Amino acid sequence: MIISKTPFRISFFGGGTDIESFYKDYGGEVLGSTINKFCYITLREQLYLDEYSFRLAYSKIERRKNYKEIRHPLLREILRYYKLKNIEIHSDSDLPSNSGLGTSSSFGVGLLNCVNQHLKLNLKKRDMANQAIFFERHVLKEGGGLQDQILATYGGLNHISFKKNEPFKIRKINVAEETLKKLSNRCFLVNMVNKRMSSKFSPSNHIIDKQTQKNLLFIKSLVKEGRSLLEKGNIDNFGKLMHENWMHKKNLRKTSSKRINDAYDYFISKGALGGKLLGAGGGGFLLIICKSNEKEKLKKLSRNFKTIDFEFNNSGSEVIYSD
Repeated sequence: MIISKTPFRISFFGGGTDIESFYKDYGGEVLGSTINKFCYITLREQLYLDEYSFRLAYSKIERRKNYKEIRHPLLREILRYYKLKNIEIHSDSDLPSNSGLGTSSSFGVGLLNCVNQHLKLNLKKRDMANQAIFFERHVLKEGGGLQDQILATYGGLNHISFKKNEPFKIRKINVAEETLKKLSNRCFLVNMVNKRMSSKFSPSNHIIDKQTQKNLLFIKSLVKEGRSLLEKGNIDNFGKLMHENWMHKKNLRKTSSKRINDAYDYFISKGALGGKLLGAGGGGFLLIICKSNEKEKLKKLSRNFKTIDFEFNNSGSEVIYSD
């Protein structure tokens, strides 16, 4: 039995510029971090004779005789690619799927980590991130960027850059532990409930639109400034810059909605510094950044919205049990 533990992520700045059809012309940059919410994957060989080659448990239960019967696309393609049979897989998660936290990619990276251990492939982190990207973007042809797979694999607070025909570059950000703790103490997530497939809302679906390109170029321009503010420990201006970022990102087609805008504006009216909708759009979680010592007050004013606290996590996907 093998168990992997893979973190979810929060993207602060640059989301959308990690889409290949954008960064191959303009370059892409993302500032993001993993958090202490995780996806757990258990993989083991079936120890008994059974008519089914695959027993799969995620939000659904599948018992299948062959690859083509498997309904979960990512499970099907990874199992088929590595020619795995007589396998049982279970998935458990701290937060729901399709919620803007890179959950699908964390699932894929966690599964690949288990396969890596099971088959003794000795994949390095870059190999694993690229494999996850390969399955989601090229085999399944799902629209979207590349940051989720990379952040889930490496973990921590990172500045990632993308250029045409070049490997991605990932740089750990030199931010004091005290600053990250202060930032998490001033942040919370707001569940906007609506689950959706991020690929349907990704800017990749309308990247040729001139206004989309203009907004993404502005979003990209904020990455280095956001990084600098964190390195200096300036959380107030970091929150304000995130507000400026959201004012542009919400104008990307299909990203926001009246309900999301109303919720965000409500928290700003009650004193929040800034924030954004996490993920490609359409639903999921809002990230809210508060003024110092005002987090609990804002959470009490959250009306019927469910809020979630989190801390930043420095470890990427890891195998936590193997026997």
